[in-house]
Amino acid sequence: MKIDASPVTASRLSLSTSQENPGIASSTRATTPISRNEPETQSSMMLNDAKAELKTLSEVDNDKVNALKTAIREGNYPVDCEQLSHAMREFFAR
Repeated sequence: MKIDASPVTASRLSLSTSQENPGIASSTRATTPISRNEPETQSSMMLNDAKAELKTLSEVDNDKVNALKTAIREGNYPVDCEQLSHAMREFFAR
């Protein structure tokens, strides 16, 4: 058996029916070319840029957290303990 190392593309794939090859289901379809050497598309470059930017951002808005802590400590932020405890029970019951 000869092994072909060239990239697999949709044009090289042929659809088989169950009559041509009973071991392969008739729903086999050619897919997008499998090639790792293709240049990046504009959308993939944008996605990579967005991912890089997200890595630089904090997952927590520390300024907002500190403002809320200060408001609670100074009594300027009403906390409904009953509602908070209910929400915590619901969250941890999952």
